[in-house]
Parts: sequence; structure tokens; C-alpha cells
Amino acid sequence: MTSTTPKRRLNILIWHIHGSYLNTLARIEHNWYLPVRPGKPEGYGGRGPTFDLPDYMREVPFDEVRNLDLDLIIYQTPKNYFEDAEEILSAK
Repeated sequence: MTSTTPKRRLNILIWHIHGSYLNTLARIEHNWYLPVRPGKPEGYGGRGPTFDLPDYMREVPFDEVRNLDLDLIIYQTPKNYFEDAEEILSAK
């Protein structure tokens, strides 16, 4: 049986750590958000130049991440979880 109910796109935050992994996940049609920082330190390089990522993979300045209504956060490193999250995410 096939559902005709449209599926809701999730709002997902992910740091750009591994290009091939990010490229693979980008084929899943949801609203992806990549935090960016000046100087592009590890995890904050945004879309990057290597892959042709779809338009629904969006860059967001790190200081605006806390304003996003997120459904899912993908932590790829302990630093993302223990340091970055505390700095850029809201308490909710």
C-alpha cells in the first residue's frame, strides 16, 4: 500500500566534517542547515567547494543557529556535542 500523504520535511542541523558523508546525506530531501563561521574552522566551512549539494542544504551563520526550529541535530564529533552545541544552540 502506498501512502498519498505528503511527508513533512525535517529541519536538520549538521556540521560539515566529512564531505562524502555530507554529500550522501544531502540526497535525502529534508531542510539541512550547515553552520558557518568566519575563517571556516573545522565543521564551519558550510557547503564547501567539493560537491554539488542541493539547494535544500543551506548555510546559516553560527550565531543564528539558535533561532532555527530544528527537528534533529547530527553530532559527528565529541566537539560538536560537548563544545559547539553549548555555544550555538538554545536551551530548548
